[in-house]
Amino acid sequence: MFEYSHKPDCILRAQLSRLTSDVLLSDGTFGRSGDRVIDLHFWNEQIPVKPVAGYSLAWGCRFNRSVAKSLRGLAQFLMSRPQLSDINIIRAITNLDSLQRIAARHGFEVIRDQVKLSPWQRVHRFGENILFGLLTLACHSGRARPRKFSRSRQVIYLARGALDCKYIAAARGHDQSMGVGEQQKNLLWPREAEAPSTV
Repeated sequence: MFEYSHKPDCILRAQLSRLTSDVLLSDGTFGRSGDRVIDLHFWNEQIPVKPVAGYSLAWGCRFNRSVAKSLRGLAQFLMSRPQLSDINIIRAITNLDSLQRIAARHGFEVIRDQVKLSPWQRVHRFGENILFGLLTLACHSGRARPRKFSRSRQVIYLARGALDCKYIAAARGHDQSMGVGEQQKNLLWPREAEAPSTV
């Protein structure tokens, strides 16, 4: 697992992995078993802390903006790495319906995984659930206590083309619509730090 951006509002980290079965997305993107993919994981230390009074609309908006900025950073990172040009699918695992709804706003879609878990994979997943519960207690000072260690999971997928269309093509269109003075200002004061060469 690696950090593709060191910005304080990036709440995702990435991991190179491979598909274990064929996947067909709604836009026609097809991934074969064995193809490389990017797996996304939450960067727990970077996630906005839950307010003492509980989750609020303001917190939700901030979290949603962080997801958008994190995906924009991922698109820029992938574009700057020719050795990752074969990656056409981004994947993540969610535990909550609310996270699935947020992910859907950013182009992710649910694909039912046809592969059955082996006994070892089930044990590993249960261990991850325990770790998730302990991290929840540690990061939120015991305010959010997990009620159980068994958590339903759903794999969600995002096509690389959809990611580029939303965050790369849109940014280029925005740059073309800016005045010359604003473009020169951006050249003098670049907003994006150079991504680390961790892959």
